[in-house]
Amino acid sequence: MDSPLNPLLGQQLERTAAVNTTIIILTNLFIDVNDVISFKWYEVCTHMTENQKWDGVGFCVSNKKLTPLLIEFSGGIQFNNSCTKENHDLEKLSSACKKSIDYITATTDLTVPVPEYVVRFYGT
Repeated sequence: MDSPLNPLLGQQLERTAAVNTTIIILTNLFIDVNDVISFKWYEVCTHMTENQKWDGVGFCVSNKKLTPLLIEFSGGIQFNNSCTKENHDLEKLSSACKKSIDYITATTDLTVPVPEYVVRFYGT
C-alpha cells in the first residue's frame, strides 16, 4: 500500500532523510549495546579525521581496542544526490578511513588490519 503522505516517496533534504532512515535504523540496530558503542550525530569532528565534519560517528571501545564508524549522508531523497556529490563524499570517506587507520596504529598497539566501518546514505 502506498500512502500519499509517506515521507519516503517525496523529496527530502539530506538531514531529514537521515532522521527518517539512517539514524533511526542505526540507533535501534545497536540499542542492545549502547553501553559499548556511542553515536554522535550532525557535524561531528574527530581527532582521527582532523577538521572534517561528519554527519555521524560511532565509537566502540572494547578490550582496549578502538573501532571507528564513520557516517556520511550523501544527499537526500530526490534532492542533492548528484554524481558530483556522491564522488566527493566517497573521496571524503576513503581519505578519512586512511587517516583513521594511521591514527589508530600510531596511538595504540594495534596493527593493520584495523577494524573500521563506514555507513553512507545515498538517496535516489
